[in-house]
Amino acid sequence: MSSFGAQRWPLGTACALACGMDEDHRELAGELLRFVHGVTRQPMIVCDGAGCIVEVVDRKRIVSTHARAQRILRGEVDGVFVTAEEAARNPRMRAHD
Repeated sequence: MSSFGAQRWPLGTACALACGMDEDHRELAGELLRFVHGVTRQPMIVCDGAGCIVEVVDRKRIVSTHARAQRILRGEVDGVFVTAEEAARNPRMRAHD
């Protein structure tokens, strides 16, 4: 557990390598996540260029793909937010405040 509450995995683990992210970029992603999560206390993910989650507050989601991130990467949308209705249907989601 980091000082901000966001857990992380060690450098060089299969998680970072499975998503094709080098250790320097993964470390930077972790620093960004810990900083933003520490300030906002909001759930957060950091994805690689393929939409694979490489850093996340909820550790169960590491190395899964994120469909909404993939939509952003394909240029379909500029951003996505979880609505209260979506959060009510899916316990893994939280509505954006």
